[in-house]
Amino acid sequence: IEVLPPGVRFVVTDVDGTLTAEETEEYGALLSGEVSEARADAATVFTELAKKGYRPLYLTARPEFLVGRTREFISVHGFPLGLVHTTTALGATGAAAVTFKNAELSEALARGALLDWGFGNTDSDASAYFSAGIQPNAQRVFVQFTDGAYGGRRIEAYSELLPELAALPAVCP
Repeated sequence: IEVLPPGVRFVVTDVDGTLTAEETEEYGALLSGEVSEARADAATVFTELAKKGYRPLYLTARPEFLVGRTREFISVHGFPLGLVHTTTALGATGAAAVTFKNAELSEALARGALLDWGFGNTDSDASAYFSAGIQPNAQRVFVQFTDGAYGGRRIEAYSELLPELAALPAVCP
């Protein structure tokens, strides 16, 4: 359990396909007992944002029974510690993932969280981040995905963000 004061600034990110090398990578990794591979420079980007004062929220539609594996992935690949939120039961895809992520982000906003950055790779991420009011559009970042509906920003690799984030001012002392 972690108690955070209102006004904490967050960077929210999906996991599968956004931080992992492929959208379905966890299936094979789970069967083999391996840890999913991470996208190059993803941990560096999130570490840079954490240094600037942003708290990571790992928001995944993975089922709850994979929370331990999700935390292991974060640790093994050097991502900064943060909150991990998963669905219950069997996980969610498509419209169910949108509903889950919208509800989680709405609750965070109602509790006083400030959602400044969003990272994803699917329509469900784009919809949730738009609904949560993450602005400007350039701070809704999509990995190898074009957000045609809501105007988020496409990147091909996390390395594209490193110069921009290095120049970003800190949001908390």
